Amino acid sequence: MFDSSFFQHIYDFLLINIFVNKLNNNLGGYSFGETADGKPGYRKPGADTVIPFKSGIANLGVGISFDVSMYDGYKNFTINNFVIEYNSAIASSSGDNGFLKDQVGSTYHWPSYSVSPYKSYNSTTGILTAYINVSTSITPKICGTKTEKHKVTAYLIP
Repeated sequence: MFDSSFFQHIYDFLLINIFVNKLNNNLGGYSFGETADGKPGYRKPGADTVIPFKSGIANLGVGISFDVSMYDGYKNFTINNFVIEYNSAIASSSGDNGFLKDQVGSTYHWPSYSVSPYKSYNSTTGILTAYINVSTSITPKICGTKTEKHKVTAYLIP
């Protein structure tokens, strides 16, 4: 039979997938698609027409801080010139078989997770700061809350 650690892994996997899908679907109303001639592009919120991406979409790599000052026109870029992608999450817990005990060791608690993206751009310096905040807390707060910044893949759409 399966032990409770197996079910904890399944639970963590499902939570991770829900959060990643939620992040990928939260694009401020923008969506991706193809133009009539098959080129990749995006739709503005509420629009049906797909606007082709400008040539030169740049993969800025994986990290938290990205310097785009080497790109022409970087002082005219806004936060809307950048898309971030988060591909995975790490969910972990401690205690017996993934459950957490209270101080007297009699009550078990499931950890809860929240995931939120962060993006800011300084057009003077050409620095994009982007990451995913992952907060883990135990209810009731027997272990407190832990927040970590996770790296993202960033893209520049000039």
